[in-house]
Formats: sequence, structure tokens, C-alpha cells
Amino acid sequence: MNRLLKANLLTETGRPNKILLPPSASRLIPVTPLTGVGPRIHRLTVLPYEPLALRSIFAIVAVYRSTDIITSVVLYNGSHETNYIQHELIVAEVADI
Repeated sequence: MNRLLKANLLTETGRPNKILLPPSASRLIPVTPLTGVGPRIHRLTVLPYEPLALRSIFAIVAVYRSTDIITSVVLYNGSHETNYIQHELIVAEVADI
């Protein structure tokens, strides 16, 4: 079962925001926390989300706050164009293996 990770980019006042992702750069993108992905799953894979992969933006790794909550994803921009990551944009998929 695949689950989607959405960018969680809000300002201090709770307004939607966006992050600049320059060419050949990577950024830590906070995501809406995904719970229940802990020890009972043998292996977890973070996959690039296809519409972003078509623009050469790939999820590299997920960051965990504890053993069972994904809080951030590192995105890499492999294209020659600057891209913006907006609030609630789907940035990756999580697959249980």
C-alpha cells in the first residue's frame, strides 16, 4: 500500500508558503507527518512522486522524528530549471515492502 507525503509549508501565521529548489540542489522539505510506519514494517521505501520525477525532482531520503513518524523528505532537483515546492504539493510516496 502506497501512501502520499505532502509538503507542509506554513508560515508562522499559518499561511501557505513555498520553497525555492534551485537546479542541482537538495532541500529538506517538511511534510505532513505520516505515522504508523515503524518497527512492524520490515522495510520502507520512499519513492519519487511521478509528476515531480518527470520534472527531474526526486525524493532522496525520509527523515524520522522517532521510530515511526516521517516528518521530512530531502528533495533533489536534477533539472536545469528552478522549481518551487508549494504547501500541500505531493512530494513523495511511501511503499511498504
